[in-house]
Amino acid sequence: MNKSIYTQWRDFFSHPLFIILATPLTYLLTGTIYAAQIVKLSLLPFFMLYLFILLNQFLEKMADNWLQKPEKVLTFILLVSETINLLVIIYFISSLNSLIGLLLVLYSLLIQGHSYLIKIGLDWFSIVMQAIFKGGILTYLSFSIQLSFIPNTLFLWSIPLIVLALLIELGNYQVKLEQITVLAQKKIVSIRNLHILFIGLLVFLYLSSFFILWPTFRYITLFLLLSMPMAVKVMRSFQPIKKEEMKRSSRLKQLSAYSILFLLIFAAIVSTRFF
Repeated sequence: MNKSIYTQWRDFFSHPLFIILATPLTYLLTGTIYAAQIVKLSLLPFFMLYLFILLNQFLEKMADNWLQKPEKVLTFILLVSETINLLVIIYFISSLNSLIGLLLVLYSLLIQGHSYLIKIGLDWFSIVMQAIFKGGILTYLSFSIQLSFIPNTLFLWSIPLIVLALLIELGNYQVKLEQITVLAQKKIVSIRNLHILFIGLLVFLYLSSFFILWPTFRYITLFLLLSMPMAVKVMRSFQPIKKEEMKRSSRLKQLSAYSILFLLIFAAIVSTRFF
């Protein structure tokens, strides 16, 4: 029975549709939950920011596919998607402020230009900047679209979120190196060294989370340990010696599912400060 329940939960968190829809939401949870304790939430800005992140997920894939094609022809769906993306940015500029709009423009350029930045050798710049935006900037924006300031506490809480985002980007990068021979030949560090860095970031993720959350939340912080079994499983699946034993798509789904689970637990812990 327990095994059956575990399997059901694992399949639920690993379902592609759930991952696609839940990933943008988890980026916004911590900032939104914090803002909800101070002011009544405005749902339209939240939905528009969620739509913006979800849309850029698809645009990243489309831009990647477009870059790999010999003939660079703009498709109708790409043009429509970019138009909607631009309209969302204009909405935030007109209804809130131009700084938020500028950050969203930079986020779009960074996400959609990820494959191109790797192609021209700016691998680590792209990885680090994506981690900062996904773990930090989106957290700040999710709060600031509800209020006109960002509390210092949120900057502190975002440190583990940035580390997690860096961990996810590193895992995606490792899979990309294994998949694209040309990139693998000119990579700066070996895949084995990437895995060592991956493990180091995983350890630092839990150390930083406990160090930052424990003074405020005490024993409730221990709920983060619920994500440890999946963390160990992800770590093992990304071992270089096992890279051929598991499909790359399955490893990426597992990595995304772990990220969602950790962020959900993190946000739940943060919410207990007020409820």
